[in-house]
Amino acid sequence: MLGDILEAVWWLVKLPFRLIMLPFRVVSFVVSLVIYATILLAIAGVIWFVFL
Repeated sequence: MLGDILEAVWWLVKLPFRLIMLPFRVVSFVVSLVIYATILLAIAGVIWFVFL
């Protein structure tokens, strides 16, 4: 019982921090996608020029 209450309080304490960090996580995810896509396109371009 007390553990559940403490867990709920801890979740409420962390909530503002999570909301503040959310845009940074989204930006980080988008930047990662762009970097991975660029690397994959570069590899595909090298394969394209080498084999064709």
